[in-house]
Amino acid sequence: MAAKHLGASKVFAVDSVPERLAVAREVGAEPLTLQPQQQHEQPSASTALHGGAESDNRQVAVIAAVMAATDGRGADCVLEAVGANSALRLAYELIRPMGTISSVGVNTSISFPFSPVDAYNKNVTFRSGRCPARAYMTRLLPLLREPQVPAQSPGGSDVVLPWQRILTHRLPLSKGPEAYDMFARRANGCIKIVLDPWT
Repeated sequence: MAAKHLGASKVFAVDSVPERLAVAREVGAEPLTLQPQQQHEQPSASTALHGGAESDNRQVAVIAAVMAATDGRGADCVLEAVGANSALRLAYELIRPMGTISSVGVNTSISFPFSPVDAYNKNVTFRSGRCPARAYMTRLLPLLREPQVPAQSPGGSDVVLPWQRILTHRLPLSKGPEAYDMFARRANGCIKIVLDPWT
C-alpha cells in the first residue's frame, strides 16, 4: 500500500497464503502465488548445500511473471519479509541488475543464498535491518489517521491506505503468546495483530 503512495508504479505480492493474496489484490498489488512446500518435500541437494542457492521449482512461475511484466529486466526493488534463505534467493532472482533488495525478515541462517560474486556481478544493493520508521512517519501517519481520504502520491495519483484490512486483530500485550499462536495458525482470518500495552 505505502509503496504505491511513495511512487511505485507496479507492486507484486508473493505469498502462499490465499487470504493474504486476496488482501494484497484489494490494496492494489498484483498477487503472485508461491505454491506452499509440502511437508513431505525435501530440499534438493543443491539447495541443502548452498542454503537455497538455486531457485526451487515453486518459484519458477513467480520469476516468469515478474520478468514478463518488466520486459525481462526484473524488479527495481524487492522487499523480503520472510527471513528464510529461499525467500532471499527468490529476491535475488527477481531483482534487476543495479536493483535493491531490502531484507527485513529476521534470517538466522549461518549461510547465505547468494555469494558476494553474485551480488557483484549483478551490481545489487543489499540492505537489512529494522525499518527507519521515524523517517516515514510524517508522510504515512496522516494516511493512517484518515485511511479513507485519498492522498496525493509522488506519482500524481490518489492513494488510499485501507490499513484496517491488514491489522485484523487488536489484543492486550499480556496476551502476546496467544496472539503469536493465532498468527501462526492464521486463525479467525488473522493477518496482522496489534499488541496494545495500554489495555
